[in-house]
Amino acid sequence: MHARNALQLALLAGASAGVPSALAQTAETGVVPDAGINTTDGNNLGTAPLAAGARTSQVIINQSMLGQIPVGSVITSIAFRLDASVAAAWPPAATTFSDYEIRLAKAARIASNMSSTFSDNVVADTEVKVRDGLFGPLAGVFTAGAAAPNAESFGPAITFSTPFYYTGDGLVITIRHSGQVGGVAGIVDGHAVSGIAHTFANGQSALAGIITDAAPVIRIGFVRDTARLSAGVNKLYVGEEFATADGGTGTFSTPFDRDPRTIATIVGPGELDSFGPGTSLTGISLRNDESDTVPENSAWPTAAKNFGNWYLQLSRSVNPVGGLFTDVASNVGPDAVEVYDSFLQIPALSMLPDADGGILGTPAPFSFVVPFQRTYEYRSEHRRTRGRPRLPNLRRRVQRRALPVR
Repeated sequence: MHARNALQLALLAGASAGVPSALAQTAETGVVPDAGINTTDGNNLGTAPLAAGARTSQVIINQSMLGQIPVGSVITSIAFRLDASVAAAWPPAATTFSDYEIRLAKAARIASNMSSTFSDNVVADTEVKVRDGLFGPLAGVFTAGAAAPNAESFGPAITFSTPFYYTGDGLVITIRHSGQVGGVAGIVDGHAVSGIAHTFANGQSALAGIITDAAPVIRIGFVRDTARLSAGVNKLYVGEEFATADGGTGTFSTPFDRDPRTIATIVGPGELDSFGPGTSLTGISLRNDESDTVPENSAWPTAAKNFGNWYLQLSRSVNPVGGLFTDVASNVGPDAVEVYDSFLQIPALSMLPDADGGILGTPAPFSFVVPFQRTYEYRSEHRRTRGRPRLPNLRRRVQRRALPVR
């Protein structure tokens, strides 16, 4: 059965070319992937994330361990805690990591098959440097004194300057730090559990390391997409005259169709006048044509729909709306960004029906959002290349391969 979706779409935008402003405005949820040790001390310990010397530390977390983080969430921080065996707060005196770099990516391997070569565990082109630079000064910020089996409280959240959009699958966290200036290692709580694995090496630039018996206990902070939207990320509707009105017709040529599709669309500058130069586009949403769902005006999909690969590229268009080339590449501007290129799951019943009962003229809501893995910076001014004017149109290209519903 085809899903029939109206081609009216909503683009989500932050206020600047950096991190969407809502990330700083929305309450963060923190979870420990192994929920059983949320408040219970782990069964191991280590020092790599807070070592005195330079270290490279990498953790694989299987998708099965990440069920508390909804697909489409924005991961915003990580945190560690001391092992319950530590008697005094850490660090005992002010200390600083001059460089503390964190990268997140999709996992190329499951935890039980982790490679000691760091790059082998990362899906190519999915890695995002979410944090870099100074961490500190720190003094006594990791509390101690809990008696096992009780766990220590988590230390300060290591917040990200660049968002990481969680789109499902396993997660790889890679930390490379410089070590401390005149400090002593913090003894971090660890835990051996199926579904999480850890490799570490001496040195900040190591290519390979040693797989350990346990992994550091990590608290992952995230913001749910719906909370992020309500906190200040803006929506722009294309075309805007249908923001609260039904488009009148549906189409089978949609980015969520069951069959493989390549779709090119040029959006004229008049549709994008709410975006200022430097606006970061962070997501996209479509809505149902409620007259063509089965049954009529029902939520879609009836079961979660998985796409083995769903690809979205944004660029400025080299052609006006009326000059769309059938050769897709001939429409692409030089600023093209692949904002999404990986597995995509549309959760069951996530595209909602028209709350007014499918009355002609009222639309279904834009309820499911595809969060971009990379932001696109919108520029509205005219440009010239090889003597030709570049019109401030936005061009998008969607490619996707469907998998059976699983």
